[in-house]
Amino acid sequence: MKTKLHTRIFRAMLVAVMMAAAFPAGAYFKYLNGIYYDRTGTTNKFYVTYKDSTYNSYHGTVNIPDVLITNHNYKVVAIGERAFKDCPNLVNVTIGANVDTIHEYAFHNCTSLPSINIPSTVEIISDNAFEGCTSLSNISLPVNTILGKNLFKGCSGITSLSFLSGRKAIEIGMFRDCSGLTNLQLPQSIDSICDYAFMGCHGLSKLTITNKIKSIGKFAFKDCTNIDTLIIDVAVSGISINSLAFSGCDALTTIVSNAIVPPVLDKGLGLSEQQLENVKLIVPHSSLEAYQNADGWKEIANIEARAYDFKKNGFYYKVINNNDVAITYKDTDYNSYGHISDLPSNVSFNGNQYNITTIGENAFRNCSQIKSMFLRNIKIIEKNAFMGCYNLEEVNYSSVQKRIGSHAFEGCTKLQRAIFEEGLEYIDSCAFYGCSNLKSITLPATLKRIGAKAFLGAPLNGFNAYYIGVSGIYCNAWTPPVIEDSNAFGQSQYSNVVVKVPYSRLNAYEQADNWRDFAKLQRNTYDFNKDGVFYRISGNNKVNIATGIENGGNKRDAILPEQVVFNGSTYTVRGVDDGAFYSVYDINIRIPNTVKQIGNYAFAKTMEAQVVLGDSVESIGRGAFNQSYLHVINIPKSVTFIGDSAFLATPELNHIIVEEGNPVYDSRDNSNSLIRTADNTLIAGSNNSFIPEGVTAIEDWAFYAKFKLGDMIIPNSVNRIGHLAFAGCSSMKNVVLPSSLPLPVYGEGVFFGSGLIKLEIPEGTKTIGGLGVFSSTKLQELSIPNTVETIQNSAFKDCHNLKNITIPNSVKVIEDYAFYQSQSLEELTIGSNVETIGEQAFHCAYVVGNYHPNIRCLAENPPILTNENCFQSIYSRGTLYVPQESVELYKNAYGWKNFFTILPIDESGINEVPVDPAAEDKRQRYNLMGQPVGDDYKGIVIENGKKILVK
Repeated sequence: MKTKLHTRIFRAMLVAVMMAAAFPAGAYFKYLNGIYYDRTGTTNKFYVTYKDSTYNSYHGTVNIPDVLITNHNYKVVAIGERAFKDCPNLVNVTIGANVDTIHEYAFHNCTSLPSINIPSTVEIISDNAFEGCTSLSNISLPVNTILGKNLFKGCSGITSLSFLSGRKAIEIGMFRDCSGLTNLQLPQSIDSICDYAFMGCHGLSKLTITNKIKSIGKFAFKDCTNIDTLIIDVAVSGISINSLAFSGCDALTTIVSNAIVPPVLDKGLGLSEQQLENVKLIVPHSSLEAYQNADGWKEIANIEARAYDFKKNGFYYKVINNNDVAITYKDTDYNSYGHISDLPSNVSFNGNQYNITTIGENAFRNCSQIKSMFLRNIKIIEKNAFMGCYNLEEVNYSSVQKRIGSHAFEGCTKLQRAIFEEGLEYIDSCAFYGCSNLKSITLPATLKRIGAKAFLGAPLNGFNAYYIGVSGIYCNAWTPPVIEDSNAFGQSQYSNVVVKVPYSRLNAYEQADNWRDFAKLQRNTYDFNKDGVFYRISGNNKVNIATGIENGGNKRDAILPEQVVFNGSTYTVRGVDDGAFYSVYDINIRIPNTVKQIGNYAFAKTMEAQVVLGDSVESIGRGAFNQSYLHVINIPKSVTFIGDSAFLATPELNHIIVEEGNPVYDSRDNSNSLIRTADNTLIAGSNNSFIPEGVTAIEDWAFYAKFKLGDMIIPNSVNRIGHLAFAGCSSMKNVVLPSSLPLPVYGEGVFFGSGLIKLEIPEGTKTIGGLGVFSSTKLQELSIPNTVETIQNSAFKDCHNLKNITIPNSVKVIEDYAFYQSQSLEELTIGSNVETIGEQAFHCAYVVGNYHPNIRCLAENPPILTNENCFQSIYSRGTLYVPQESVELYKNAYGWKNFFTILPIDESGINEVPVDPAAEDKRQRYNLMGQPVGDDYKGIVIENGKKILVK
């Protein structure tokens, strides 16, 4: 490579000598198309030259051709010395493809030339070729072209050196006096800066020595009078700097070295004795001593360590050892970070991989934009780490943490809760001092010591959340942690704060220094936490799975163990405590075979629940799965007790399966129902239930809120239906009631909020039960048989879509609110034997629009109205039709006289409904609306005069 380079330089010098010998200065051989040419000796190769010694030979645009088209094709191989010198009006030059050399001063002082595109054929550009081209800024420069000295001297328009990408050196004097360079960004390929390269570049203020630079030559930055900062990149390992490299850089006051290991300086820093005395060297945190002892660096009088060793992805780090780093701050102004919430667990730097294990002293101090923080794999939080982060609301502490330093969270006035995970041993003095909104803390079982004033000024008055209570301190430590002095919590806290300690260790805390001073020291719901599950010691070597709701609840996805080890003892899991998994989301739990009892509300309000009961469970407590989103429940044959409302309001429960051989319960005929065998009572149903023949009673709430339950046939064996048994079954459109069932054994609101559209009261019924038994806003058609004598209080209350109501002649009494809010009512016929109508029986309080019902009362003597609001809102809108001979009686009767319009009944006759005789012999199914349906119809149908359920 060296021989080839020397050959090319020698060749260029030889061409220049030949050109100088062949023609006198200012002479030219040929003028063609606006360009002056000379010939190299007697060859057929030409080069571009100037007209005469006054120069300024060109203006505008010049296109240098590849060849001269004359009698012979002559190649244009060079731009001669001073060819375009002093051409102030030259604005563009296109260089032909045969040009391989640009000679000295070729474009000297072409002050209007903005750009130059040098083709790859150009092999040599000689000294000062573009000197003084003050408008030149856009340059295309081939990587392999040999460059002379002072190439762009005085080119003040150059502001970027990106066109040097791929080249290795900044040549001698290359950018001398280039005042437009203000921020020197050297391409990564540059490894040397030659003599005089940036001499006199007064615009430079900061200089970065990049990783690949190995040498800086004599006077390279001489008289760069505004350079005040020299930055050395992190990977610089060794560099040769000429002793005069920074001569005249009198403003240089700061050198920042990012290299953790001091780079080797074989010739020093190139600074004068005065500069070495005045300049300040700033080095990585852990490198101070190394720089103070390194050759060349130790000559600097003032060497300081900054707060960090390196910066990566927006975080500042200091090296702890070969494996670990701490997050730290930028400088003593602190407030080094904006809004962040999650910290990385590791970082790579300069070829090394580090674990982030520590939040360093003052790391996030006064960072007011931080609102939450997840501490991943952090072992230590140093003192003052989050001091003054007054917008910090939540911190997720990692399980590997060992120590929280003094004043670590002082002044974090929006922090409300601190849950420390297992592993934390020490909370130093004033760690949470002045956290005026801190309401609750959870101290782990591993905690050993709490420092002075650690929580002074924190109210710790707990949260008034449902089921959690108002505890301010939850301490899980089996042995009471040492409280260094009585002011760790403040005197008012000792009298006001509720403190919960392990269930079995209350006595130990009542005898421990400073803990005994808490007036409200109480047992927690659990003794210990193991692998995400909370346990309460319930007897000798026995534990129950306990409630741990203040810590986020028990583990959600697990095969729970039959045995657990704690404090050196082995315990058998025998029960699940009340509320143990209350309101837990996405639960998938297998109960161990050792468990015998499931407590009250143990799995209540669990979302997306999957629970498998062990084969030894004997009892399931009250409301155990109340309002859970359980899909399937398999009840082992060992279960002999199930409490009230155990499966109440479980909208996704599709299957109930009782294991064969259970002595108390069954799910006979694959009915997907829970039935108490002894008295044939259906206790709980599912979305896929049917009621088998032989069931005699349906318990309260049995199908409550089974939103997917379809149409239902209640067999004649049923003689009692409990309160709200089918309430909220919005998909149940039709129901067939047992014909043998006397209505008074219906509970309250049996079908309240259901999807019933049509209802047929069985023949023989004498009393229709009250208290909203059939309150269904969807109900459109109602058939009451001529055996009913009494319609009780609120029986059809809020049936908003009933349009036609016929009260048969058998009815004597219509009680209060019986048809309250039938706001779609169009036709009402009241039988001839009705004697009494109760308060607001037909009151429609919220009717709007075109509401003008027709009321026909067939009784000759006006029935007694218990007060005047029985037909409130209908009086002015409806028309009352009564027997002709009774019109005057009604116009004078209490309550009835309030009707604006009272007319006699038109007895002109009733049209008969024709029947198609051809259809009588055909097998036909009808829905309960009387409409014919096909064989593929699902639900309750009428076939051959009987109601059947088609699935």
